[in-house]
Amino acid sequence: MRFMIDEHKYALVKDVMSTPIFFVNTHETAQEAIKKMKQEQVNKALIFNPQDQAIGYTDIWKLGLLEPTRKIEDALERNELIYSEISTVTQDKDLKQVMPELLKKGILAVVDDRGVKIGVITPDDIRKVRSLGLRL
Repeated sequence: MRFMIDEHKYALVKDVMSTPIFFVNTHETAQEAIKKMKQEQVNKALIFNPQDQAIGYTDIWKLGLLEPTRKIEDALERNELIYSEISTVTQDKDLKQVMPELLKKGILAVVDDRGVKIGVITPDDIRKVRSLGLRL
């Protein structure tokens, strides 16, 4: 009796996540952060505080609402809506399971088994599934 082996495995978060993590620091100005994001051709970035903790994520559009020389930390202290809280997902999670939250939030931080942030996943990363010979 022969067993059929499925040559297409189901995609896991770690298969399509983006690394390294792109981030901006709270001590940067809006102008510095936007310039950095444009150079790396990313629209979203995690925001890290001085203790190297991700406190949320932002995008170029939200940062563009600030005065260019204004520091991100100043906007955060004044509770301006330049960022959103970020949810985490483990790298070994089935991609299909995280799709609803990913599509709702637009970005998720990926953590390893110790809880260390090792990447991010955005809806753009889903495009990699077929090119890698995987499926949802």
